[in-house]
Amino acid sequence: GDVRAMLPPESAGFVVPAADEVALAAALARLIDDCALRAAQGAANRHRAEAAFGQAGMFAVWRALFGGTLPPVAPL
Repeated sequence: GDVRAMLPPESAGFVVPAADEVALAAALARLIDDCALRAAQGAANRHRAEAAFGQAGMFAVWRALFGGTLPPVAPL
């Protein structure tokens, strides 16, 4: 699939063309130079990862997979 289509907008990361060292260096330089951007992208990606792969999210996926036979899970 298309990596750009799978990722949220630029606020959560950068996608650069394969083997394009100049584009990669520019994206990294932007992160190095912009503390607020790093923090925003880190927070957005942490939220996305916790929603997709956290305990509650995974139990919801398993519950759907097994037809609702799993009991609800209490948050940690």
